[in-house]
Amino acid sequence: MADSEQAEVTVSAASPKKDRSPSFPFITLTKAVERTRELYVAGRRHEMRLADAAAAMSYGAKSSGAIQTLAALIAYGLVEDSGAKENRKFRVSDLGFTVLEDQRPGARERALSEAALSPKMIAEYAVTWATGRPADGVAISHLRFEDQFTQDGAKSFLRVFDDAMTYAKVAESDKTPDTSDDFDALLEPSNQSVNVGDWVRVESGGQIVFEKTRVRAIDGPWIFVEASQSGAKMTDITLLEKASPPADPPPVLPFASAISHEAKPDEGEDLDRFTVDEGVVKVIFPSSMSADSVEELEAFFALFIKKAKRRASAERS
Repeated sequence: MADSEQAEVTVSAASPKKDRSPSFPFITLTKAVERTRELYVAGRRHEMRLADAAAAMSYGAKSSGAIQTLAALIAYGLVEDSGAKENRKFRVSDLGFTVLEDQRPGARERALSEAALSPKMIAEYAVTWATGRPADGVAISHLRFEDQFTQDGAKSFLRVFDDAMTYAKVAESDKTPDTSDDFDALLEPSNQSVNVGDWVRVESGGQIVFEKTRVRAIDGPWIFVEASQSGAKMTDITLLEKASPPADPPPVLPFASAISHEAKPDEGEDLDRFTVDEGVVKVIFPSSMSADSVEELEAFFALFIKKAKRRASAERS
């Protein structure tokens, strides 16, 4: 097995060689456990050549992402390697097997705590920040000025460090193994349901594409995020924050239908309308009227029109 320190990946900004960060795993322990499980499903604990290991993790045979990912798994102690160059092979380690399969109380907790502190840089800062990690700004400045991290390298290290400490703290807690119900959720974060509106991190080929973005659509196994037309595989998505649940909608009182307030003719009656600028004049009258009744109605309308004209004249003045 190669030296775990040599297997760690150097994260650096796109700049000259002198502008580099110290070595540390470029993926979180959470993601590393997922990748280890993919290797275990494909080859159990048998040795695998690079091409087969890469394919098991959905990488190309010569993908730099596959090489970086395997280096990170070795750094955490979840995978071990042997041989060199074209004869180099990889297999799930005893520690990785324990993390994946050991159901004895406390076994996985201890194994993951060991994996979390296996990378040298993480172990050193676990001691430096034993009483609590400082705020991001202070922590990033410490990493940049004390250990010559780049700005981007420092941000990436904090993400990896915080994730590793989550497992270390679970193992160090005072809870008995039987009451550590939250531990399984840490082991299988990819099983969390991702919905439209959730905030996620997107990786591709082992590189972070979007540090934090919102899911805008889901189509089967594909996730679509804001600012990108390309779909991302669920295995490349890390849920960061669930969308805020919508507030309870206020009760709705529908507007009453206008027809419900309209005068309606009864049986044996008719309704007639005449539209003026100000609205609609509605008249209900018997379906059948005698000649005398029609004359009386005519006189009534004459009086009605006379009064309406007087009111109109008064309003204009």
